[in-house]
Amino acid sequence: MKNLFLGFSYGIGDDKEKAYSRYYASSNPNNALYQFTRTKQGETFTFNVQYYFYNSFFGSFNFGLEKGFTVTRNNYINFSANSFNLEPYSHKTNFSDRYFSAIGLGYKIDICEHCLFAIEIQEGYIEAGKFNHIVTFDPNYYLGSLPRQYQDLILSQNLVVLLQKIPCFLKF
Repeated sequence: MKNLFLGFSYGIGDDKEKAYSRYYASSNPNNALYQFTRTKQGETFTFNVQYYFYNSFFGSFNFGLEKGFTVTRNNYINFSANSFNLEPYSHKTNFSDRYFSAIGLGYKIDICEHCLFAIEIQEGYIEAGKFNHIVTFDPNYYLGSLPRQYQDLILSQNLVVLLQKIPCFLKF
């Protein structure tokens, strides 16, 4: 079939990242840091099919996968002029792989011998994906209470659930 074209594409995504950021768990937020690490994000693999059904008009189908990634927050440090305090707290979030697909209609024009211009309209679907939080901490260090970072995580998740139940807010 001379009108059928198959392809495979790979998107390199964003490089891994490692940085230090501030957090607000102490009375002086300028003296509280944590280490942030993220694995490679946005890496995609796509299988493409194009079929030219009439002159320069074509239809397309794409199916792909966006590879999951991991975010780690650890090494929480509070420091002052006289001392520093390393908190025994680590928060790791795993984001799952996400599948996507799209169909489209397009038109191609040959401008000169080695150049072409094409326009395509696509409609597609991308899976929401799943995420998993893994939190570890030493309960003896926090004297039986939950760490502030963990309380903030629980509060933010409960807020999203609450907003989904209120009809005037946009669903997530």
